Amino acid sequence: MRALWQMPELQEIWNHIETGETPVTVTGLSPVHRAQLAAALRLRSGRPLLMLCSDEHEVQRQAADLACLTGEEPVVLPGREWQLRPVAAVSRQWECRRLEALHRCASGAPVVVTTAEALAQRCIPPQVLERAALTLEVGGRYDAPALAGQLTDAGYARCDRVEGPGQFAMRGGILDVFSPGMEKPVRCEFFDDEIDSLGEFELDTQRRSRNLERALLLPAAEVLPALGDAGAAEKLERIAAKLEKKGGADALVKTLRGDAESLRRHIVPSGSDRVLAAVYPQKITAADYLAPQTIVVAGESGRIAESLKGFLWQLKEDASTAFENGWLAGELAELALSEGELTAKLGAFALCQMESLPTSRYLLAPRALLQITAKQLSAYGGSLDTAATDLVHYLTGGYRVLVLCGGEVRARNLLRLLQERKIPAALDLAGAHDPGKAAVQISVGALSAGGEYPELRLAVLTEGQRRSPAGRKSPTASGPPAAASSSRGRILRRATSSSMSSTVSAASWPCCASPSTEWRRTISRSPTPGATACTSRRRGSIW
Repeated sequence: MRALWQMPELQEIWNHIETGETPVTVTGLSPVHRAQLAAALRLRSGRPLLMLCSDEHEVQRQAADLACLTGEEPVVLPGREWQLRPVAAVSRQWECRRLEALHRCASGAPVVVTTAEALAQRCIPPQVLERAALTLEVGGRYDAPALAGQLTDAGYARCDRVEGPGQFAMRGGILDVFSPGMEKPVRCEFFDDEIDSLGEFELDTQRRSRNLERALLLPAAEVLPALGDAGAAEKLERIAAKLEKKGGADALVKTLRGDAESLRRHIVPSGSDRVLAAVYPQKITAADYLAPQTIVVAGESGRIAESLKGFLWQLKEDASTAFENGWLAGELAELALSEGELTAKLGAFALCQMESLPTSRYLLAPRALLQITAKQLSAYGGSLDTAATDLVHYLTGGYRVLVLCGGEVRARNLLRLLQERKIPAALDLAGAHDPGKAAVQISVGALSAGGEYPELRLAVLTEGQRRSPAGRKSPTASGPPAAASSSRGRILRRATSSSMSSTVSAASWPCCASPSTEWRRTISRSPTPGATACTSRRRGSIW
């Protein structure tokens, strides 16, 4: 990360962020380069970082890269499907994951990765989430009946035996509860009103597996009538009376009045999202959980805008269907921010739009437009001979080379193998030093792909790159110095083009593919002539 600050473009991005002259747009960046620059900004500034992606696949990729680059575990904020239809039982898995992510955001998460639709979805207000969360501690004193009431208000269901998240059971002086933020349920044993012991237990055997000193219990649902607006039931009644007067909506009137009765009794109606706007009148989204000084990095803003447009169209269709079936009133159908509302919220933050190619469509019109020359490297597929050959090319071309390995043992093995081939290499497990030109630097870590910065004469290779299946590419005109190689004249024969895919240019790196390898590759044309952006993944390892 320190070496990247030698780029004048990154310095200029930082100057725009410091002075508030944003949005700033940068082109020429593949996904791994976006993660590297975003991590550099996060580490230099110490400010929270939000990485905005176009889809869930990119979210997972960016989260893994940022975890490696920053050393901080990112919060992955998922979207969720709306529950509008009255049904006996629904899965709340994604809602529970979202609640956990929102709580971490409210607690000051340093790095958040999400999509535009997840950011635009209406959600529980931060102050309600804080009130609904409970902390149990060994030695703490709690009134058991009041505690059961708090759990019920927080959306938990009382049962005889806990079987899944969002449930609790009380038997004498024992409380079992399964919070959405936990991998396993916890058991609290009381001595009078004091917690004597606390620990996780297994659902199947009911045996304790680990002792705990404290446990955080997050709410089990987003719609919490007991903690929301006290006038929610009356609002539903007013909407029902208005529709009854107009006529022709008997089913919806019946649904609204049934939901109003449930809210008066602090019961969450089946298909609870149809009363979300009544329980929380203010339109709150995950964007309201972000600190004002947050740096927002949007990768491929055009794709993000298209994805958001598709999400909002589908939401409108779902709301229309729910209205026709008598489930959802039109006044309660605003379940997400519009595209204009979301971009207005993003405009309040320091926004950096990172693109692979210049485009005519951005989330917000840029106040500065920069270009960086960077290339994403293809996989080496576990072929040490091929990797060693290209490492020599980089070193003889005056490049600084950093190789990331998945663990200390792998790093030491790679060092030994390079030394056997008389390739100068040095071990820096902690990554405390910048790579030099005299030797390959080997550190611990893994990225989704390798990267090259020709202007910095810097190349980064990863074990993840080696462990992914190798493809075959043609020679490069703008990479490090060319050298004879049997695989350099080959063309990729198996590739799936992305939305910006194009004919493979004359730039590529040699790789050796295994016939049994399961793989997927996307090749995108870089704005720099002769540069190829490439992503490759595989299952298993041949290294």
